[in-house]
Amino acid sequence: MSSWSACSEKAQAAKNQLEEKVEGLVSLLTAAQTSASALGPDSDFRYVLPPKPIQDPLTPRSIDVDARGLSDAAASQIQPTLPQLQYSSSHITNDSLSSPEWTLSADEQLQLFQNSMASYFPFVVIPMSMTVEELRTTRPVLFDNIMMVTSYTKASRQLRLRSEVIKSVIEQIYFQGKKSLDLLQGILVFTAWYHQCLGPSPQMTNMVQLATALVFDLGLHRAQIPFDGNENYNEAMKGLSDKRIRLPRTLEERRAFLGLFCLSRELSSNCGKTEPLQSSPYVEECCIAIEKQQEYLSDRYLVFQVRLQNIADAAVHSFPFHGVDYWSKLGPEPIYMLVKSFERDLEQFENTLEPELAQNTLFQIHLLSISVHITDIALRKSPSTESTQPKSSPQRLIILMDCLQSTKAFFTKWLSLPSSLYHHLPMNVFVLVAHAVIVLGMLNLFQDDGWDLNYVREIAAFSPTMDKLAQKYEEASLEIDNSAASGHSSFWKHGMKMKKLQDWYDVKLMGMSRQGERRNEDLETLAEAAARDVTTGFDFDMLDEGFWNEMIARTAYDEVV
Repeated sequence: MSSWSACSEKAQAAKNQLEEKVEGLVSLLTAAQTSASALGPDSDFRYVLPPKPIQDPLTPRSIDVDARGLSDAAASQIQPTLPQLQYSSSHITNDSLSSPEWTLSADEQLQLFQNSMASYFPFVVIPMSMTVEELRTTRPVLFDNIMMVTSYTKASRQLRLRSEVIKSVIEQIYFQGKKSLDLLQGILVFTAWYHQCLGPSPQMTNMVQLATALVFDLGLHRAQIPFDGNENYNEAMKGLSDKRIRLPRTLEERRAFLGLFCLSRELSSNCGKTEPLQSSPYVEECCIAIEKQQEYLSDRYLVFQVRLQNIADAAVHSFPFHGVDYWSKLGPEPIYMLVKSFERDLEQFENTLEPELAQNTLFQIHLLSISVHITDIALRKSPSTESTQPKSSPQRLIILMDCLQSTKAFFTKWLSLPSSLYHHLPMNVFVLVAHAVIVLGMLNLFQDDGWDLNYVREIAAFSPTMDKLAQKYEEASLEIDNSAASGHSSFWKHGMKMKKLQDWYDVKLMGMSRQGERRNEDLETLAEAAARDVTTGFDFDMLDEGFWNEMIARTAYDEVV
C-alpha cells in the first residue's frame, strides 16, 4: 500500500511540474501578445490584392497560372468582408480574428494560401473545391494556422494569432492527448512560414519536435501494417478478417511525412537547429506513390525536393563532423574523388528532370544549393604548417573554384526572383540563402597560397551581394508597409541585418589590408563557424540581437578566419 502511495505521489509531482512548465509558457505567450498589441496603429497595414497574378516560378510556361486558381473575373467578385467565425475554446478566439481594422475575409485568406503560397510548400495541399466552412470543420488546426500565416500584412494581428495557435496546440497535445493529421499539417504550415512572424521567443524548433513526435505516434514514418495486431497475418492476407485490414497510407499522410522529412533535413544542414529524419526505403516508396498518381502539379516539386535530399545525404555522411581536419586525415585526392562523384550524381539527377522543370528558377536554386553544400568542404580547416601559408593542392583549388561558381550562380538566380514572392515562399527556401551568404563570406576571406582573393572579389564580391539582398528585403517590406522604417516588417528587419553584415565585412576587409595576411592555422575557419553557430537562426532568429552579436563575434576576421 505504501509503495502504491509513493507512486501516486511521484505521478502527482510529475503532473504538477508539467503544469508549471505549461503555465510558464502560456505566461510568456501572453506577454508576447501584449507586446504585439502595443505595436499600435502604424503596424496595421491595408492588404491590397495584386492587380494581376505574377508568374509562379513553379508553374511551367506551358501551363496557365489560372488553371491552378481563380480567374481574374472570379477573383474580382470576392467580397472583402469578414464573416462571423465560430470557434470552440481550443481554437483561435473570435476577438483575434475579427479585429475592426482587418479587411481581408477568411475566404480571401484561404484563396491567398491556395493560389499564392501552397505550391511553394507542396506537402500540405488543400483542394480548390474546399470551402472555408469545410476546412474549419474538418481541419480546425490547419485552418487556424492558414489564417495566421496569411495575416502577414498586419503584424499585430499575426502575433496575436500565433500566440493563440501555440496555446491551442499545447492544450490539444499535452492536456487533451490528441494526435491527428490535422495537428501535424497545422504545425507544418506554422513552421514553413514561421519566419514571417515578429516577436520574442519563436517556437520553430519546438514545433518541429512536436511534429516529429506526432509523425512517430501516428506511425506515418513507416508503411502501414496491413492487419490489426490481434489478427493472424495469414488470415488477414486471405481476406478472412477484412474488417481489421488497414488501408494503405493516403497521399495526404505521405505528403505530411515527407514535409517533415524535408524541413528537418534542411534545417539541420543549413542551420544546425534540429536532428533530421533519416532517409529510408519508405521515403522513396512515398515518392513513387505520389509520383504515380500526381494529384496536383505541385507534386512534381515535392518529389524533386525529397529526392534531392538523398543526394545531399551522401555528402553529409562522407564529412559528418565539423572541426575535423579531413584534408590532413584523408588527403586531397580522396576528397577530390568523393566531391566529383557527388557532382556527377547531382548532374545525373538534373538530367532526369523534364526540361520545363530543369529550367525553372526555383528548381535551379535548390540544385545550386546542393552544389554549394557538396563543395564547401574545400573551406574546412587547413592542415597546420610551419610556413606562413599552407601549401595548396590542385584538387582543393578545383573544388574551391566549383564552390565559387555554384555560389555565384545561386545568388544570380535568387536575386532574379521578384521580391513580391518573398512573403509567399516558405522558410525552407530562405535557409538556403542563409547558408549561401556564409559560404560567400568564407570564399571572400579564405586564405590559401593558390587562392586569388582579388579574382574572387572581382567576380563574386561579398559586400555588393549583401547590398542587393538588403535592397530585395526592403522591396519586399514595402510591398505591404509604406512606412518600412517603422521596423514592423520582418523583411525590413532582414534587410537591416544584411546591411549590418555588409558593414562588418567592409570593416574587417580594411583590417586585413592593414594587418596583412594571416595564417589559417592560427584561427578557426569560417566553415566551422558557419556549420556550428553562424547559420543557426541566421535568417529566422534575426530579432535576437544577442545571438546576432554572437554571430558577428564568431565570424570576425581576427577571430575565425
